Amino acid sequence: MVDATSFPSLSDRFEVTGVPLTVVNGTARQVGAAPEARLTALIQQHFPS
Repeated sequence: MVDATSFPSLSDRFEVTGVPLTVVNGTARQVGAAPEARLTALIQQHFPS
């Protein structure tokens, strides 16, 4: 977890437009709150078992 106001360079790098922002593997993004199933699916897409 990173505070966008404390680390503006990271905020710019990941183009933060809303919070929370979840970034997986530097590419997949989820802006806003999401159900656990959605976040799990997002992670599994980039780290298949």
